[in-house]
Amino acid sequence: MSYWSSDENLVKIDEEQISIPADQGLTHLVDQNSKKVSFIVPKSAEFIDGKSCYLEFDAQIETPTVTTIGAGGTGVSRLQMDSAGCGMLVENLRIYSLDDRVLLEEIQGYNQLVSLKSDYDTDESLKGMRALREAAGEYNPQCSSSRGASKSDMADCVTNAWFKTADSNTKTADYDHATMRNSVKACVPLDLSGIFSGSIFPNMMVGLYIEIDLAPAQRVIRQLDSVASQRRRTLNPVVGAIEIDNTAGGGGANEIVGIVADGANAPVKAVYLPCDVNSQNDVDQCPFVVNETISFVANDDYAGDAVVFRSAAAGGGAVQAFVIDSIEKVALDWDPADPVGNTSVKDYLKIVPKNLLMYVSAAPLTGEATGVVVNAVPGLIPRANQSCAFSSGIEFATAMTVSYTVDNLNLVIAEVKLDPRYKQQMLAKAREGSSIEFDIYSTTNYKNSITASEKAATIQIHSVNSRAKSAIIIPTDASIYDTQSLVSSNGTYEVTQDNMDTILNQSRAGIGGICDFLNSYQFQIDGKMVPSREVDTRKIATRKSVSAIHLFELEKALDNAGIAPRSFQKCMENFCIGRGFGLNGGVMDLRNKDFLLNLNYDTLSEKPKMFSTFICHIRRISIKQGFITVTQ
Repeated sequence: MSYWSSDENLVKIDEEQISIPADQGLTHLVDQNSKKVSFIVPKSAEFIDGKSCYLEFDAQIETPTVTTIGAGGTGVSRLQMDSAGCGMLVENLRIYSLDDRVLLEEIQGYNQLVSLKSDYDTDESLKGMRALREAAGEYNPQCSSSRGASKSDMADCVTNAWFKTADSNTKTADYDHATMRNSVKACVPLDLSGIFSGSIFPNMMVGLYIEIDLAPAQRVIRQLDSVASQRRRTLNPVVGAIEIDNTAGGGGANEIVGIVADGANAPVKAVYLPCDVNSQNDVDQCPFVVNETISFVANDDYAGDAVVFRSAAAGGGAVQAFVIDSIEKVALDWDPADPVGNTSVKDYLKIVPKNLLMYVSAAPLTGEATGVVVNAVPGLIPRANQSCAFSSGIEFATAMTVSYTVDNLNLVIAEVKLDPRYKQQMLAKAREGSSIEFDIYSTTNYKNSITASEKAATIQIHSVNSRAKSAIIIPTDASIYDTQSLVSSNGTYEVTQDNMDTILNQSRAGIGGICDFLNSYQFQIDGKMVPSREVDTRKIATRKSVSAIHLFELEKALDNAGIAPRSFQKCMENFCIGRGFGLNGGVMDLRNKDFLLNLNYDTLSEKPKMFSTFICHIRRISIKQGFITVTQ
């Protein structure tokens, strides 16, 4: 028996990159359904350096189609890809041998691992690298919150890779997605695959046939956090003043006020957003665009009922949509504490609606509040009694379709030229009937599900891995959401509800993990309860703190899986459960052993859950007399 080993002391004579186009063509439009693409890596690429291989393509978001409610409403809004970058487009990955199609490696839910690595194996340097290579989201201080919101990777409207920066002058032209979108050049490494994450791979012995499922568009396209009502509301622009017409029926002299009461007989002519709040310093830093439908909601109200406008006073007429006609920076001589004296001059962004006969409704739609309230204390922006603006066209839409295009799709292979003696030695052993064996680190995904009503549940993981290193379990939200809810995070799992963000909903429904009031968990492996005591997660379930033992267990599991646990900042936004099986490179044989996970949920648990259990293991590929076998 002989073993293939990638010796670090191998002499690399030469190295070159080979670009392999997708079998189905270079251009692919992906809409509501996933799409399969495939690549063939011929045996002529004898040795490949997996760590230097990557997918190369141009990606752009197509113009969405939105059906909105309210007269004249539009679905216009800036869109971007998930903050983890273009690696999220790879939903599933399958790698076969070229000739006899033996399945060498398969990772279902590949983008779940991408999001996991993006959230936990991260620091400022890695974030910048992913933003550069994969068009991932990155925090921009120019679009930060001055009201205490947590940092967001999806609020950059100045240097965002997915759309062009707006003109800093007065904006009056309607936003055209087809004109303002960018085509992003992405280089996505497949480093979560064993074959493409290890060292030198002897491709001359097997050849590769690779299949990739591109993720459905609604799963990876997002709105900016600063325009969504349920993603860091303290990051949204706030209302500083309102311009109304006090003359019955409109057409009279305008007046600047601090509040418009429910059912007031005064149409709203403009809304002013203070420039010194939440970095609204200029028009190009405003997250809204012309022709976008917006509404207003109380900042400190977790329920977040939106203002309703109607076409006539006292709640009469049809529901009207507040569609932006222009955005302009102005100096307003008005003080909410002394509106008569006009002693204060501040910079504002003036938002003018297209329809100038809009009244705050006294008889709102079901479940919606009324009244636009602004701060009444000069120089202070308290969280109480504040209204913030948000994009309502997508959130309140009745239907929406999104899509993206992947163009010039190629798999770039790094072929390594080695000393001919290594090749001759391998071929000689193959002719002698010896087996050539090599190990790769890989991942297998086992799925289980429970309903929302199950509070004490046990899931059985039917693992067949002989050299398992760790298990990472991601409990995802299995609820069915429409496209507009996924894009705007409307009604998805609530991660936190506090004074910092007011409300923070999950942006990766069905991909990221959720705690959902999990009180404790414990594994049962081969008849033994591990750890010896239940892991308490009640502090995480409160959505206000973390549980140290849980993070300790997760840190070990991530490290054993090859994901460096550099940051736990998003441990609640992407919750997962971990168990390491060995120390110092050790492994565990899970074959013919019971492997159970006992879960105890609080009565407040409300979401059905799909558990993705990723068993990180060492997989052996054996080649003997032309036959390939894979041992997990």
